[in-house]
Amino acid sequence: MKKRYSLLFSAIVIFFFLYVLRGIEFREVYELFKTINLYYFLAALLCAIASLLFWNLRWQNSLNKLAKVNFFFLLKILFAGLFLNTITPGAGIGGEPLRAYLLREKYHKPMSKFFGAILADKFLHFLAYSGFLIFSLFYILFFFKINVSSKIFFFLLLIGILVILYITLKIIFSKKRIRTKLMVRTLYFFKFIKRRFTNIEIFNNYIDKRSKNIHYQLRSIIGDKKKLIMGIIYSIFFWILRFYMFYFLFLSFGIQVSYVLIIVVVSVSMVFGDISPLPGGVGLLEGVIFLLFSAIGIVPELALSVALLSRVIILFNSIFLGGICLLSIRLEERKTKMPEVKN
Repeated sequence: MKKRYSLLFSAIVIFFFLYVLRGIEFREVYELFKTINLYYFLAALLCAIASLLFWNLRWQNSLNKLAKVNFFFLLKILFAGLFLNTITPGAGIGGEPLRAYLLREKYHKPMSKFFGAILADKFLHFLAYSGFLIFSLFYILFFFKINVSSKIFFFLLLIGILVILYITLKIIFSKKRIRTKLMVRTLYFFKFIKRRFTNIEIFNNYIDKRSKNIHYQLRSIIGDKKKLIMGIIYSIFFWILRFYMFYFLFLSFGIQVSYVLIIVVVSVSMVFGDISPLPGGVGLLEGVIFLLFSAIGIVPELALSVALLSRVIILFNSIFLGGICLLSIRLEERKTKMPEVKN
C-alpha cells in the first residue's frame, strides 16, 4: 500500500513538473546555457561547498561533549550521509542513521547518543531555516501582490511552521518520560525483531534505554546556551551561502536579482522539497523554484535554468563527493578489520 501511494505521488510530481514547463521554449534554455559565465558558476559551486563546511562546524560543535571528533573525518561522514539522504525519500533523513553508525564504530559509544546529537543538530538547522522562512512568509503577505486564496495559503503555512516549532520545543524540553509502549508493540510484529529479542519486555527495555539517550542528548545540546547560539550562527551562515549560490547562478547568466527575493523564493520552495517523498525532493523542488521565480518577473527560461543548475550543484556535492567519501570510509573500515599477515 505504501509503495502504491509513493508511485501515485511520483506520478503527480512528474505531471506537475511537466505542466509547469508546458510553455517553456527549450531552445532558449539551451541558448542560455551556452552564454553561462563559468566564473560566477564556480562561485555558486564554492558557496554550496562552503555552506557544508559551516554545517560540519555546527555538527562538530554539537558533538564535542560526546567525543573529540576530527573536523575532516566528520566532514567525510557528513558527505556520506548526504549521499544516502539524496537517494532515499523524504526530508533528508536516510543518512542520519548511517552517520550515527559510523560515529559509533569510530568512537565506540552508544549509537543512540550520537543519533540524539544528530537530531539536535538538525533542530538547530531547522531553527535558523524557520527564521528565514517566517521572514519570507511575512514578506509575501505584506509586499507581494497576490490573490486572497494565495494569502490564506501562505498565512496557514506560517501558522503551521509556528505550531511545529512550539511542539518540537515542547517535546525536547519535556521532563516527562518518553512513552515507547505503542511503538514497541507495533515494531514487535516484525520477524527480524522477534528473532533478536526473545520477548517484548526485553525489546521494550532496549528501546526505552535508547530513547532516553536520544532525549538526553537533545536536551543537553539545545539547553546549552553556548552550543545553541553557536549552532544558530553556523546555521545562519549555511543558509546565507545557500542563498548566495542562487545569487551567483543568476549572475552567471548576466542577471542581477534582489538577494531578499532570493531568500523569499528559496526559503518557501524548500518546504515543498522537504515534504516530498521523492529522493531529495527532485522534481517538486525545482518546479516550485521555477514557479516562484517566474511569479516575481524572472523570464521562465532563466528561472528554469537556475533551478536546474542548483540541482546539478547539489547532486555534485551529495552524489559525487558524497559517494567518494562513503567509498573512502568503507575502504578504511576494511583495512582496519583485515587481519595482519605474519611472515
